[in-house]
This record gives sequence, structure tokens and C-alpha cells, in this order.
Amino acid sequence: MSTVIKSLALAVASVAIIAGCEEKQPSSTEPGTTGGVMQKAQESAKSTAGAVTEKSKEASAAGSDAMAALTKQAEDLYNKAKAAIEGGKLEEAKPLLAQLTAMQDKLPVEWRTKIKDLVELAKTRGMDAVKGMIPGTK
Repeated sequence: MSTVIKSLALAVASVAIIAGCEEKQPSSTEPGTTGGVMQKAQESAKSTAGAVTEKSKEASAAGSDAMAALTKQAEDLYNKAKAAIEGGKLEEAKPLLAQLTAMQDKLPVEWRTKIKDLVELAKTRGMDAVKGMIPGTK
């Protein structure tokens, strides 16, 4: 019986030693641990990505607003120039055509054709001053 008690006491002592020596593994979210640093870095990256996306949307909206304003200005100039050409007021149309041709590179591609056609219309109405305003026109 004393051997059983000694064996049992030895087993209990071994379990106690093993349990006491077991190190606590740090939680991956505790500050100061590698896991915590990684989690904070990921959260920071997500936050930064969100801010960049928001700023990108704002810049895109501002660019769209600027393009809309420029297109509106071109439409106004185009309509005035066309009315002046059709009304035979070629001297009035000349500065309008000059403004349109100066801004055509900033406008959507379809505007180049519209402006070129307007210059051609001015030439057919006898406005020699528009010749050469747009590259490729004679």
C-alpha cells in the first residue's frame, strides 16, 4: 500500500510541476505582442485605404464637375458661333471659333469633330480668316 501511495504522490507532484511550468501563450490581440501589432497594422491599412478611396471619389467628382463646366462653356461658345456664322456675322464668330479651337484638346473627343465642322461651315460662308485654325483644315 505504501508503494501505491508513493506512486500516487509522485504522479500528483508531476502533474503539479507540469501544470505550473506551462507558459501562458499570449493572445494575438494583446498589446505588445506580434499578433496585436499585426492586427493594428491591418486596421491602420484598412483605415488608410478607406481614406484614399474617399479622396479618390472626391477628386473624381471634382474632375467631373470641371469637365461638365468646360463642356457647358464649349456648348455656349459653339451655339453663339454657329448662330453668328449662320447670321452672316463672321467678325462676331471669329473670336468664338478661336476660343473653341483653343479649348478643344481639353474637351471630349467628339467635340473636335463638332468644332472642325463649325470651322468648315464658317469657310463655306466666306470666312477666310478661319483657314488653318484647326490642323488639317485648309
